[in-house]
Amino acid sequence: PPGPWQKSLFDAGIPAAAFISKDIDAEFKRLAGRGVKFRGEPQQMGPVKVVLFEDSCGNLINLVQPQA
Repeated sequence: PPGPWQKSLFDAGIPAAAFISKDIDAEFKRLAGRGVKFRGEPQQMGPVKVVLFEDSCGNLINLVQPQA
């Protein structure tokens, strides 16, 4: 099980890591189709498009697509 520090980050909605994607919509669809639990859909936030998902180890991961 996750330790207290990891659980605190998760409970606060703070991602433990971020990964860059060239096509976040395609990645979202592919991963969601494989059962990945997302916390919403990709959203434009200024110069980046982002979506948050849960990994299988108790972490939140941010998927980010910079503007082209």
